[in-house]
Amino acid sequence: MELYSLIFLGAFIFVLGILVWRVVELLRILKLGKPAFPIREIPKRIYIFIVNVLGQKKLFGEKKPGLMHALFFWGFIVIGFDTITIFGSLLFPGFVLPVIGNSIAYPYLLFLEDLFAVFVLGAIIYALTRRLILHVPRLLNSKEALLILIMILTLMITKLLMDGARLDLNEMSNYKHYLPFSYAVGLTFKGLSPTYLTYIKNTAIAIHVFILLSFIVYVPYSKHLHIMTAPFNVFFTDLSTKGVPPPIKDFEKQEKFGVETIRDFTWKDYLDMYTCTECGRCTYNCPAFLTGKELSPREFILDLKHHLFIESKKYLYGKETPTEVKLIDNVIKEEIIWDCTTCRACENACPVFIQHVPKIIKMRQNLVMMEGKLPSSMQTALQNLEANYNPWGISSEDREQWCKDLDVKIMNKTDGKVEYLYFVGCAGSFDPRAKNIARSFVKILNEAKVNYAILGNEEKCTGDPAKRIGNEFLAEQLANDNITTFKKYNVKKIITTCPHCYNSIKNDYPSLGLENVEVIHHTDFINNLIKEDKIKLKANKEKVTFHDSCYLARYNDITESPREVIHEVGLDLKEMPRNGKNAMCCGAGGGKLWFEEKKGTRINVARTEEAISTGANTIVSACPYCTIMFEDGINASKNDNVKVKDLAEIVAENLAD
Repeated sequence: MELYSLIFLGAFIFVLGILVWRVVELLRILKLGKPAFPIREIPKRIYIFIVNVLGQKKLFGEKKPGLMHALFFWGFIVIGFDTITIFGSLLFPGFVLPVIGNSIAYPYLLFLEDLFAVFVLGAIIYALTRRLILHVPRLLNSKEALLILIMILTLMITKLLMDGARLDLNEMSNYKHYLPFSYAVGLTFKGLSPTYLTYIKNTAIAIHVFILLSFIVYVPYSKHLHIMTAPFNVFFTDLSTKGVPPPIKDFEKQEKFGVETIRDFTWKDYLDMYTCTECGRCTYNCPAFLTGKELSPREFILDLKHHLFIESKKYLYGKETPTEVKLIDNVIKEEIIWDCTTCRACENACPVFIQHVPKIIKMRQNLVMMEGKLPSSMQTALQNLEANYNPWGISSEDREQWCKDLDVKIMNKTDGKVEYLYFVGCAGSFDPRAKNIARSFVKILNEAKVNYAILGNEEKCTGDPAKRIGNEFLAEQLANDNITTFKKYNVKKIITTCPHCYNSIKNDYPSLGLENVEVIHHTDFINNLIKEDKIKLKANKEKVTFHDSCYLARYNDITESPREVIHEVGLDLKEMPRNGKNAMCCGAGGGKLWFEEKKGTRINVARTEEAISTGANTIVSACPYCTIMFEDGINASKNDNVKVKDLAEIVAENLAD
């Protein structure tokens, strides 16, 4: 074996040893985590992997940066074949790729490698421009980020140089038509002697190989660890309920609730921490951060990641049992935990499927259920839930009062032959503003002659506020009471006007025993009534804007039905810049409806101002929480010209005579 082959072999074995050591270390750290959810639905996971890893779909939420990163990814896959050829030829002169190297496809592979080398160069220039010239706010101009860009830039330049020199040396003359960019580089070497061309080629190869080996060593210890872990994080994403941790199966056997120390997180939580790309998409879509609060989803994950690596060293290599460090106030400020609205804008924006919200809720669970620490206004809401089964604190015996003068059937007074249960929810039953939404929806149901009933005083809060605040025990208690009532009346179809109720019954209740029940949000239901010609509408040309509820759009992918209804009414829809799954939260979720914001701009005020800026006369919502928040936002803005209406109110007002 040639001397250079021996040198390369030694270097490669050394680098491979470092890589294997780090991979084993990372796996050992994962084993320190608690068990996570069972890995099921493999075909679905494969589909998600193909679409979002190979296809890079989530990255294209921002088109230009998405294309830039996709070119990096696809370029490295294609040019990876060239890397195999280079490494192989250093060990075995004359090495060709197995199967491909001697096939008809080889010239086309060379063309793709040449093409993507230029594409990646363009992507690098764009990335450097964004960081060094445009100074995109969400990007951290760290030395690590610049170093990796320079390394990739060097790899692409040396590839074109070595291939250009090889063409001039007639080593690849049969393929010059398939290497247009390398050929163009080779033209700049015309007139140089074979000795100089060989020197250029060998120097380019040496630098190229050195950078590749350095890359292999550097990545697992750097912020770019996500290059290795992101595909696994996407494949192992939690496919169960969005935005919340799994239910607690047996409270009596639990010694600890929620997350107190880093060891209380699951291995999948650790994998999330490994995988953060530090891109900042999560933070710059977070309503709390954008309105001046302490919470930054990126920093939240990075702080946990850094703490994980520090603490794991004690467990893996320490000689004594380490003292476990409480996360709250030592790693994460308590204030940050309560800033979150659970809107999942961070998770929707994250290109590598990191789940921020369940981690925050697990930390809330520990504070609430173990230490009894939570904001006083939220404590009052929980006390009201315990005493009266609603966060407003109004007697549960008054749940039917909102419809006493309406033609509404109560389930316990029917013959049992009811097709739909209308689950009114606490807001529709008790909040003065939201009651009109429930009354308007009843008007629509009666007009369409829908066979429905309500539970009346037997209805209880779904448990959504308690669950998101962190009192899982109370949340599951309320949920189980409702499930028992549903089964008592053999309920098979449920309609809700509240997205929080909808999400809880549809997504949280099945794990607690509710099966074979169809749950429908009123936007979908009204849309179907219109399509089935069960209600007639008169035209209304009013200018409106529509606000997407987080628990409809991001939690349940409902964005089109309300817009179709708006179109059917004839309204002039003026979209806000942030809409659909990218809409900004109103600020009410996660128990924040019962929490007074004292820092920065109030989230509902910021969203109201965005809605008003469209020039619309009416802000349309499909959530009673959002309606309440917008009413408050309009009062704060002192704008008497803009109204707030639920979609049900819009339709009820425009029913044909």
